[in-house]
Amino acid sequence: MQQNLLRKISVLILSAAMLIVSGGCVQEVPAEKSVEKSVSRSVDNSFTLMIYMCAAALESEYGCATVDINEILYGYSDSNFNIIIQTGGTLEWQNTVIAGDRCQRYQVTEDGLELVDDTIGQQNMAEPDTLSDFVNYCTDNYTASRYGLILWDHGGGVIGGYGYDENFGGSAMSLTQMHQALETAETHFEFIGFDACLMATLETCLMASHHADYMIASEETEPGCGWYYTNWIESFSAEFHICKRIRKTDNRRLC
Repeated sequence: MQQNLLRKISVLILSAAMLIVSGGCVQEVPAEKSVEKSVSRSVDNSFTLMIYMCAAALESEYGCATVDINEILYGYSDSNFNIIIQTGGTLEWQNTVIAGDRCQRYQVTEDGLELVDDTIGQQNMAEPDTLSDFVNYCTDNYTASRYGLILWDHGGGVIGGYGYDENFGGSAMSLTQMHQALETAETHFEFIGFDACLMATLETCLMASHHADYMIASEETEPGCGWYYTNWIESFSAEFHICKRIRKTDNRRLC
């Protein structure tokens, strides 16, 4: 009898807690915004993934960014899924494709990397304007119903911020500057991912919550090459798959 009573009380407490949490979530996401997003998805099932690759010494000394781009190429297939990469932030690329003396923008295709913008010159990848300009370029030229953003480089959490541009004295972007950049871009993301160390902090979550539904990040330090891209890019490609998938061959790798 007493055990049943305690069990009922526990259920009531748990139910009340869930209502409180649910209420908080509803308040943070306006109803009209949710309706608008669901309508757009039913009309257009497209996705543009923006990868902001400030390669730093991870590339110039170890070739980690080149490794990750190759992983992306192996996972990608023909689909309604755009992957746009901005390169920069490093003194030297460990491949013969990407330029080391300027920032560039590439689209991932079935045939490899396609250079789509070689006009932006050498930019500081740790500056908010550089990030917002990249986001605006992607939304203007690769319009989709859904967007994702990955920030690739070193991370230092609340104190160190994101990014380390070798061409500009190792400067980094603070969370405040990142918020400024994303506010300027006025794009809502399905997710913001940090392929960088130490970015899964409460403060980073609060910043990202203004711009995305989800955040993907690590509390700990990451390996030099960070995420393994092939498997999940392959899964994303399958979701938006239109034609029969053609598996990549070695001649589509960066070399």
